[in-house]
Amino acid sequence: MSDQDALRRMVREVLREVLPRDTGEGPDVRRVQVRDDRDLAALVTQVVNLAEDPAGLADLRAGRIRFSLAADQPRPAAAASSPIDVERGAVTERLVQRAAREHRPLRIGPRAVVTPLARDRARALGVALDRTTPPPSEQGRETR
Repeated sequence: MSDQDALRRMVREVLREVLPRDTGEGPDVRRVQVRDDRDLAALVTQVVNLAEDPAGLADLRAGRIRFSLAADQPRPAAAASSPIDVERGAVTERLVQRAAREHRPLRIGPRAVVTPLARDRARALGVALDRTTPPPSEQGRETR
C-alpha cells in the first residue's frame, strides 16, 4: 500500500467519525407524469404553490425538493374521471395524497371538513377540492 492510499484511508476514517451519519433523508423527490395538459397544469401548480412559501422556494432553489418523471403508465379512464367522495368527517393529508396518486379529484360533502394541512397539500399537489351543496331537502335545516 502506498503512502497516498494510507493517507486516503486515514482521511476516510476521520470523516466517518466527524461527519454525521447518513440518516437516509435525501431530497424530497416528487414523481410526476406529464402526459397531457392537465398533468402539466398540475405540475406548474405544485411549483407555483411551493414558490409562494419562502421555505418552499428556498428548498426548490437548494435542490431539497426535486421533480422526477415517473414511468409512463396509462391512466385508467374510470379512475381519472371518478372523484373520491367524502360525505362527512375529515379530509386529511393522507386522503389528498391518495387522490394525487390516483389522479382523482375530491368531492367534499357539506358535512365534511378539510383540515388546513390537507388544503395546503391539495394546493401543492394540484388536487381539486370540489365542495358539494346539500340536497334541497337539507338546505336551510340547522345541524346540531
